[in-house]
Amino acid sequence: MQEPRNRPNKFAWIIIVVVSALITLCVCFVFLFLKLFGLNNGSTIANISYDIFTTIFVIAQFFFVYFQWFAAKQLQQSRQVTNASSTSRIPQGILGVPPPTNPISILQRENIVKDVYTKLVQPSTRAVVLTGIVGCGKSYTAALVREYVEKQRFDNQGPYTGESIWLEIDQNTVINDIAVSLFNELDKPVPDLENLSTQNQAAVLFNALNDANEARLIILDQFDKLLDAQTGYIYANRPGMGEWLDAILTQHCGCRFLLTSRLWPRGPHGYDIANENEYSIEKLSDDEAKQLLRRQSDNRVSQAKPEELDRILVYCDNHPLALTLVASRLRVHHLELSTFLRDSAHIKRWIEDLASNGLDGGLNELYETQLTPLQQKLLLAFSIFRKPVLREAAATIFRLQIAPGQLLSNCDVLVRLHLLQASKMYQDHYQLHPIVSAYSRYQFDRSNEEANEVFLQEAHAEAARYYLQQAKHPTVQKELGLGVTLQQFYKVEAIWHQCQSRQQQKAYTLLELENIFPKDLRKQQENMILLDLYQQLLPSENWDPKPMESLHIYDNLGEVCQALGKTQEALNYYNEVLALARDLKDYNKEQRTREIIAELSQRLNR
Repeated sequence: MQEPRNRPNKFAWIIIVVVSALITLCVCFVFLFLKLFGLNNGSTIANISYDIFTTIFVIAQFFFVYFQWFAAKQLQQSRQVTNASSTSRIPQGILGVPPPTNPISILQRENIVKDVYTKLVQPSTRAVVLTGIVGCGKSYTAALVREYVEKQRFDNQGPYTGESIWLEIDQNTVINDIAVSLFNELDKPVPDLENLSTQNQAAVLFNALNDANEARLIILDQFDKLLDAQTGYIYANRPGMGEWLDAILTQHCGCRFLLTSRLWPRGPHGYDIANENEYSIEKLSDDEAKQLLRRQSDNRVSQAKPEELDRILVYCDNHPLALTLVASRLRVHHLELSTFLRDSAHIKRWIEDLASNGLDGGLNELYETQLTPLQQKLLLAFSIFRKPVLREAAATIFRLQIAPGQLLSNCDVLVRLHLLQASKMYQDHYQLHPIVSAYSRYQFDRSNEEANEVFLQEAHAEAARYYLQQAKHPTVQKELGLGVTLQQFYKVEAIWHQCQSRQQQKAYTLLELENIFPKDLRKQQENMILLDLYQQLLPSENWDPKPMESLHIYDNLGEVCQALGKTQEALNYYNEVLALARDLKDYNKEQRTREIIAELSQRLNR
């Protein structure tokens, strides 16, 4: 929105025009009077006209200069009034209320709480910043830490002798708001910070806290609302805040500070001491995740199969908010977990809920307001890949022509915001957090679900082409671990992406011709990979293989399941093979399959 321009009063124009007209008439009458009475003998009409217009021009110039000065004066006064009103905004109290910590519904996360508390009471610690992805529980963790501090204080243990102070930061918070809230809690007169320099504003506030009679824990919740997501620096229109942040992060103070923020905050000096002060909130353990699901779903997951529980934990990556919203959907709609996992409509609604929920605004707010168009594209591109990839792989999805340095700097922003994760196994490879990936796959076309699906298929086709191209590289024989070479990995991923792009015929042909994992040398890991690929090729509404192709698919699935010890699944697949062999009149295949089925049935009946 443009800043409104200040305009001089319209009545000034009217006065100037009227006065100019009157002066011009007077001049004309004077010259006419002199002419009639012969007082300007020798002057011609041309000379008189010249004198009249010259006089009018001089008068006009005078008024023009005056008007310019008048307009500038008015504009200056208006800006002074505007600045005075903005700087003299009445400070707002920002004392907040911590989120609930009721152990009946909220996981207590004792280990993390004690870790943070231990860090806070270290003599070398100035402040601790809780960071992490949207919805990971930063504010809830801060509330649990505050509760633990208060219990220690009531038991006369620990360094804190005064009650903890919880401040709720929003995008309009200025240093005066923090000062008013803290000075009132400390029973000190509120100083006039408006007429001080930014350094002195920060110093007055810091010194007051340092000289407080009681040591307190001060929590600044949602501090990232004051930060530029691209850099991590405090916005320039928050004078004094950056200097105060630098002070509380680097100088010893009688009080300690606990901040919650999506990203590491930086003041004007840009101190990078995240290793000393940052505490990244990690995902839930498997036991914590299952406990959360049981509590929040009214125990509707109690009948879920172990593999279903494992599947939802992997899908959510043990993310607290994601699991809470799954549990809520199970409870509200009276669903079993198996039903939820099969229903794409419920999954889509769950992702929409996840995108708009969270104390820090949710993924929608982050995606729409804090990422550049290029970063949004990179987010979508990385969401296509199920494995960590190089940055250049993401650039190929949209065929982005971008310098390596620019690509890296934009990936840095996504990493800083905990959207993109650097792989711990593969150097210089990246992967989205699973819930960010799930969210991003719905953003290719937000207005049309069918169009979004088309974009997804095209993106997967690009990814398949990328992997096939990489498979031709001379270094592809390098082993990745577990006996799988880089070439095999690239071909597996190419086949998987072809299936996602509804190019199952290409995928089937490539899988059959390449013989990626020779039958006699297969290991368990390789059989698990093949199980996934052949399941992607099962007949569906988008893929109707020929009878002989279907027979080969079911036969390979039966063989792989048998090797993996999945006897019942192998038996089911071989029954499909038997039916197809009978229809194709392949009597040899029919006989061999009957023998395998008999053997598997005996194994199950033992």
